[in-house]
Amino acid sequence: MIAKHGIDAHVLRPSPFGERDRFLIVCPHPDDEVLGCGAFMLSHPGQCDVLCLSSSGFAEFGRTPEEDADIRIAEFHAVMDKALRNPDGSPGGRAAITRIFGKPPMYRQLREHIPDYLEALRDIRKYACVFLPHPRDGHREHRYITNRLFKRLLLRLGVVFGGPRIAFYEVWMPMGGPWTPNALLRMDKDLLARKIDLLQGYPSQLEGNPVPYADKISALNIYRGIHCFAAHAAEAFHVTTIPRYLASGLFCHNNPYRRGFLDL
Repeated sequence: MIAKHGIDAHVLRPSPFGERDRFLIVCPHPDDEVLGCGAFMLSHPGQCDVLCLSSSGFAEFGRTPEEDADIRIAEFHAVMDKALRNPDGSPGGRAAITRIFGKPPMYRQLREHIPDYLEALRDIRKYACVFLPHPRDGHREHRYITNRLFKRLLLRLGVVFGGPRIAFYEVWMPMGGPWTPNALLRMDKDLLARKIDLLQGYPSQLEGNPVPYADKISALNIYRGIHCFAAHAAEAFHVTTIPRYLASGLFCHNNPYRRGFLDL
């Protein structure tokens, strides 16, 4: 049995992705991409693009919805400028965000922007994998985007077979049930600290918020590290195919405790 960094080969299987593959991270709101995929972005410099579907502006902390949206958009671009750089430090991946504000849940506003999303996704086949919140996430807009909106976009684009893989990530709730994690991105203490540093670029979501995002995400990632014994922490994903994704959760891609985790 060949060991990789002290981990038996049956625990972590080789990644299905290559060094030149490109990835698209679709996030419902600014900061979701860091919460779920921050370490993945940092570990794949220059390979990731990010599409944020909603600036999610609404009245809070004395701000109007319009002001809140503009603040979150500015934070998103600043964080993406830091996260999506090439290995040599030059600008790398692309980042786009839709200015949406109002009273949540903002399903109607999201539907109104379907033409914009279709334009942003017209080259979706160039990606090896598209990342989405998992179907049972605790946030209702996250579930709506994964279970309804993005499926509609794929069908409108005619992407059913031969397209990129789909990888679900964790934000508000750990994965389980049919979406048990089957892939891990391992983190040492330094990479976890760099991920949390990215999260600090969203002060509008951290200051005055009763939910200590940084502490809770650190705890979740450290807990996920239990699946790969030689790692301090890990981000967990469920990697599947578009046909299985469109089948609305009727299938589980594999049983990681039997076959091992993909090493992303």
